[in-house]
Amino acid sequence: MFDYWKKKCLVQVRVVDHALAEAMQVRSTPEEWKSQGFKLLREGNYPRAIMCFERARYTYGEKLAKASAFKADADLKHISNPQEASDLRRQAAEIYETIGMADSAAECFYMLKEYETAGRIYMDKCGESGLEKAGECFSLAQLYSLAAEAYARANIFSKCLSICADGKLLKMGLRYIEDWKRQGTEKKSREIEKLEQEFLESCALHFYNLRDYRAMMKYVKAFDCIDSMRNLLKRRGCLDELMSLEEDFGNFLEAAKIVRMKGDILREVDLLVKRGQNKEASMNIMCYVLHYSLWAPGSKGWPLKQFAQKEELLARAKHLAEPEPMAFREYVSVESSILLNNQSSLAEMKEHLSASSRNESVRGEILCARNILDFHLRQNISNFCWEYDRLVNPMEHSEQLILGNQISVDSLVCFWNLWREKIVRIMKCVGCVEMPVEKQNRCYWEFYLNYFGVLEQRNSMQVTYHLLNPDADWVRNLHKRLRRRNGQLVALNLPQLVSAAQMYWYSELNSVGMKLLDKLVALYQFLAKSSRSNFWQSRCLALLYEVAKFLRELDCPNPSFRDGGALECFIDTSSRRYFGHIFPLDWRISSSENIVSLRGSEASRNLLRETMDMIISKKHFSHGKMGELATLVFGSGMLGDDLYGNIAKSFEGNTSWEALMECICRDVPSDLPQVGQGPVEISLAWNLYRALEDAYNANWRTERDYITPICFLYLLERLLILLSCSKGQFYATKSSLVEWLVCHEGLAKPSFSFNPGNCLEPILGFVFTTIHQLLCNEDDTRQWIKNSDLYETEYYPLLVLKLVLLVCLLHLNFGISPDFLIDLLGNSWISEQLPSEFFRILSRCWRPTLQKISVGVIAEAFEKVDDPLVIITSASDCSKCPHAIILDVKSHNCKEEIMEVLFPKDGSAESSCKLQDLTEVSKDSSSSSNNAAPVVHSDGANTLSLPGQEKGLANEEEKGEVVEVQKTSDVKKDEQASSSSSSQTGGVENGNKNKGNCKSKGKQNKKGRGKKR
Repeated sequence: MFDYWKKKCLVQVRVVDHALAEAMQVRSTPEEWKSQGFKLLREGNYPRAIMCFERARYTYGEKLAKASAFKADADLKHISNPQEASDLRRQAAEIYETIGMADSAAECFYMLKEYETAGRIYMDKCGESGLEKAGECFSLAQLYSLAAEAYARANIFSKCLSICADGKLLKMGLRYIEDWKRQGTEKKSREIEKLEQEFLESCALHFYNLRDYRAMMKYVKAFDCIDSMRNLLKRRGCLDELMSLEEDFGNFLEAAKIVRMKGDILREVDLLVKRGQNKEASMNIMCYVLHYSLWAPGSKGWPLKQFAQKEELLARAKHLAEPEPMAFREYVSVESSILLNNQSSLAEMKEHLSASSRNESVRGEILCARNILDFHLRQNISNFCWEYDRLVNPMEHSEQLILGNQISVDSLVCFWNLWREKIVRIMKCVGCVEMPVEKQNRCYWEFYLNYFGVLEQRNSMQVTYHLLNPDADWVRNLHKRLRRRNGQLVALNLPQLVSAAQMYWYSELNSVGMKLLDKLVALYQFLAKSSRSNFWQSRCLALLYEVAKFLRELDCPNPSFRDGGALECFIDTSSRRYFGHIFPLDWRISSSENIVSLRGSEASRNLLRETMDMIISKKHFSHGKMGELATLVFGSGMLGDDLYGNIAKSFEGNTSWEALMECICRDVPSDLPQVGQGPVEISLAWNLYRALEDAYNANWRTERDYITPICFLYLLERLLILLSCSKGQFYATKSSLVEWLVCHEGLAKPSFSFNPGNCLEPILGFVFTTIHQLLCNEDDTRQWIKNSDLYETEYYPLLVLKLVLLVCLLHLNFGISPDFLIDLLGNSWISEQLPSEFFRILSRCWRPTLQKISVGVIAEAFEKVDDPLVIITSASDCSKCPHAIILDVKSHNCKEEIMEVLFPKDGSAESSCKLQDLTEVSKDSSSSSNNAAPVVHSDGANTLSLPGQEKGLANEEEKGEVVEVQKTSDVKKDEQASSSSSSQTGGVENGNKNKGNCKSKGKQNKKGRGKKR
């Protein structure tokens, strides 16, 4: 390069001779050489600078120039010859270090990547200005402790904490933080707050990942605020550490909440006690005891089990309640006794139930009701009380019985109803999509959670449900995929919880319900076998149906929980048997006050409706089906419109029965002969007559399902009393009047006086002829009873008695000749079937000129067979009739008042009646009969008889069939009676003619009754 510039003539060459050099030496002092050396050093002319420093004998400058030269050469050769460059830089660093230029020496060592040496030089020899560089060097050398120390001395907080974190110098970082907090200004503290939080969190997470929770908590506790501590520990699910932290800070309530999140109820109790919340602690103990009593390992729920510390825990609950108000102390005492589940008496259990009700404790009520119900189900049949036989208020009467440690069917079903209502309420509450907000609903919801050991955890975003015991038996039906672990607990979503609850409670309802049904069946069988009262047998059947119907109608999510076939069997059996108890062989049984009240109950009506539905479901028509349905309709009172419609449809295709049901169910006017818009009684009477006539004239021998004698006589009696209503005053038996009241409860209000028109005569003729043939054709009647699957030896005497009673009523109400009755009583096959006293009283009144049997005699006879005569009158002046019940319809015009007359509270049928003189009653009856009394012929042909009119004879063909079995003396007696009766108004002439028709039993009309083919 020099040669190049020389060739360009840009370089002047001058030869310096020795003399000039000496002259120069003479002129330059050491200081001048030193100054010139620094000038050349700054210009980068390191060789000349070295020479100048040598001339000046300035060693420091000379070394500085050499070091600078080495450094410059190293920079030039850094890429071309790295090794030589490193050697040069090392020489420079050593020279720099010897002359005290620590920064330059450190820089050279830094370039040599000897970071530790550089860092130490920066930290030891460069003062505060070199601390940051020292920290950087130590960091690069991975000497994190020295780096952190350097940054800390330099007060570079962020880099210091970062180095501590990178180097895992967590304790050192924590120490520096604590030092800065003590020494820092307010401004620095705010800066540190953010930096330290990040560092401390990173440290805490480091130890969290190592599962070293004790070390983690040292850094958590160093957080600037407790909220930060809580947030970190909650996010990481460190509930134990969070609880300890809160407890250390004295936040016992917060600690209790945390313990609840992990499901440690007893630890929560301890913390609540420290907080002074004894009431909540006591409640938690009882919740724990209930859950563990039900779902301890190996337990399948109810009943409550014993476990270790149970008594101790409940004693502590009562102790904690001592400082609380009296009401709460009583509540805890009662709940503890219930949960302890020792062998308590029935009275004690009832007292607990009453106390729970007062305390509005859903838990206590449900547990007590179930305990009492289980007590009933465990008892032997012989332990049940049957001392009362009337319909009572179930709860009030059950309370009285139980306080005396007695049980009954009513108390059994009463507590079943109480328990199931509570369970149904729980299911409805749980089934709500949204959480229940009403206080009462909330109580049921909390009981449900407590029962299953479910903790409800709420936060601002959602509600979670944790299981205290994920291995509990009720959880096993849930698929494992539906369960999710949330921290230390297993959680369920609300839909899963609802589904599990409903399956469990449906299973419980069905299980307990089936046990109850079995118990009711056993009770019924015991009553039937021991011939106990009809009331109790009927009551058991009604309750049996009610329970089975409830179970059948349960909307069970799992069909396997319910035995549908067994339930249908219970319902079918109770329906069929109940019919026989409401319409028994002995009609007087069903007219007792207790049976009447039972029939008015909703349970009875529901069961009768079920029976109707069963009959309607039979597709084929039969007189048996029609008769049973008609009997049920008349004997059931008020029915729903839908059922009326179904009944009417079931009769379609049979003109007479259909017309009857149309009249009852749809208020359709009937086709009455020469009667316009008559009262409903006559419309019913006419259609009932037509239906009975068709049934009676059917071929009962060949028809598969013929009407039974019970149904036929029941409807025949209804027909007779409907006709009797046409008179201002009429007579009835007590049993028939009771049935009449039941019947009219669901029909239009009955009229006590109306004009029946021309329809009365054919109806009475049919009634008269039917009674006559049933009594005279003993063999056919007995066979009819057998064909109806009835006990012939038991029922036939009752049937005869019933028919004789009807004959007496025909005589009193319509003036049928007394000779017909006397003639019937003269036949041994009839008289021997009658009660002796009844027969004796009626027989003693006969005399040749007898025109009318005394009402008093008939009343006395009726009284002997426990079916008193009732005289329905509207007379204003009344006195006494010893053996009859006289009902003044002006004073007693509603059902309740009439029932009070029929069933007086003092046991006397006269106590609440207005009584009329017997002679006046007889007189009124005779006068009323004069208005329109029909002549009834033995063949059923009827004509209207007027005073003094000649009576017609029956048609010769049918009359001949009757007369051929009569004796001559009987014919003469007929003629005498006919002659005498023609002069009496309201008498029935052909009744005399028929009096001999029964002399030879079983020989008349051998083809069957009436017009059977």
